[in-house]
Amino acid sequence: NRIARAINNTFNGEHIARVVTVHPHPFGYEEDWIVTTGNLRDFAEYADTVDWIISTGDGDYRTFKQAVTDILQTRTNPAPLKLAVTHAGSAYRGNPVFYAAQDNDLHALVRFVGSDSYYLMDGDPRAVPYFGTADLIPFRETNHSLRVTHSASSRRKKGTDLILPTLRKLECAGYYEIDLIENLSYAEAMKIRSRADIHIDQLNPSVGGFGQSAIEAMGLGCIVMADLRHISIDVYSFFDKPPIIDVQDPTEIVDWLRLFHSRRDLLDAKRRESWEWATKFASN
Repeated sequence: NRIARAINNTFNGEHIARVVTVHPHPFGYEEDWIVTTGNLRDFAEYADTVDWIISTGDGDYRTFKQAVTDILQTRTNPAPLKLAVTHAGSAYRGNPVFYAAQDNDLHALVRFVGSDSYYLMDGDPRAVPYFGTADLIPFRETNHSLRVTHSASSRRKKGTDLILPTLRKLECAGYYEIDLIENLSYAEAMKIRSRADIHIDQLNPSVGGFGQSAIEAMGLGCIVMADLRHISIDVYSFFDKPPIIDVQDPTEIVDWLRLFHSRRDLLDAKRRESWEWATKFASN
């Protein structure tokens, strides 16, 4: 929807880009065009006017490929149908070789790969990672009591039940103040995170990577910790390896937090590394 909206905004708000879904989204987006059993024929006629199809490449690949095949078989428009693929950063970072092979098999002309969010730059066809309403803030050195954040967007996926008891013990010992970001708006979450020094992303071996919250936190000058065991080195052909600290159990988090508490010079040096990486690779 975000890509479709950016395209439409470029052309004075006209709905030349639509998001076709089988079921309505619970929030609802004005770009959505819902396909139901009652209007499949209408969709076939509608698809005849389509110039581009953009797929979420980490979705149902076989279904999408079959849909493209069906459209091409019934299409009377002589113009070639052009394909593009967009990948959520977390999915693509896990297995870039696999998704690249899928994209090639689809003959996708454009591939949107990078962060988990994008906007289209005016006059530039590339998709560029962005921080939304939380633009990069100027780097500030730590001159306050130390703060740690954790975003429990999905407690199971983030390993919150492992992370939170560890952080609470350090908070009780007076090392850090802990801010749990949960059930808050995006603006509220970013405001809290902008006051932090360290952000714990996730501690889950089945995830083993980093996502949008980690990139946002680095842009706000936070050291980020996460389990990175499944990151493929191939992804670093797109950008330099981010200065995220790889932690794979709670004791490693404790060791790092105690070190940073006693070494504020090291804390700020590592925070600056995060901020500089985000400035270079995740901003326009």
